[in-house]
Amino acid sequence: MTNVMAANDDGYKPGGLHDDLACPICLDVRHDCKIFQCNNGHLICEPCHASVNECPVCRARLSRPGSRCLFAEKSIQALVTSCKYAKDGCGYASANRDQAEEHTASCIYGPVECPLLPCRELVTRASLLGHILKTHEAINLQVDEDGTAKSEVDWAFLEQGVTASIPFHLPWRGRLFLAVVSRHHTEYCSWVFGLWEPRGKEAKAVIAVECDNLTLRATTQTVRLEKKIAEIVADDSVLCMSSRQAKIAARDGAKIIFKLSIPEESDSRMHQGQAEDEGAASTY
Repeated sequence: MTNVMAANDDGYKPGGLHDDLACPICLDVRHDCKIFQCNNGHLICEPCHASVNECPVCRARLSRPGSRCLFAEKSIQALVTSCKYAKDGCGYASANRDQAEEHTASCIYGPVECPLLPCRELVTRASLLGHILKTHEAINLQVDEDGTAKSEVDWAFLEQGVTASIPFHLPWRGRLFLAVVSRHHTEYCSWVFGLWEPRGKEAKAVIAVECDNLTLRATTQTVRLEKKIAEIVADDSVLCMSSRQAKIAARDGAKIIFKLSIPEESDSRMHQGQAEDEGAASTY
């Protein structure tokens, strides 16, 4: 996974040091390659330098193999921030401090509580799915190409206690989702967690409960793992049923349906990290 910093990302002032160090072709500040310069001092990153014959700024002819700018390389390295979980095996680093902090908040090597009640065991994000599949016997659902998954639910299970939860594992399009049906006080709620979801890249989820005498539907965003159940319910990120509706669902054998969708801009960015994430997922 290439770690770069977009020179025009929000949070950095135009004309500042980051813009000065950005390649004028790809507009990235690259800390993972050599930095070359033309005879007039304009910087070009190594991949772009190999693809052009003249400086895009002043049109000066580029020499081969090229003149490196060691000062620019050292300046960029001074800006690089590593993930706080580097000692645990994370190799992420970025010259963009905001991006580095965003990554750390959702790093697969970081700790997270199991979202299922009453467990709440502290595990890493990378091991969470394995923990849920093994410890909680999550139900694996087949997700259709369009993102739809259906399952019957043993609604009687939820009567066993206030903290009962039923997990559903929903792998789809290289991403991992965990749907939950849980009892919260006098209501029965369902929502979808996005595993390893970066902030602002959440998928959409439509949750429905359907049978002959009951149809309920809610359109929500997938939920980050850090959220507590009380926060999830308060944010309307769930489909909720009353006790009466749950009894109808149990009596008539209602199915629960999850329909996932990923906004195009979110989908394209997520696949940048898919190879790295799949490496962790392969350990399950």
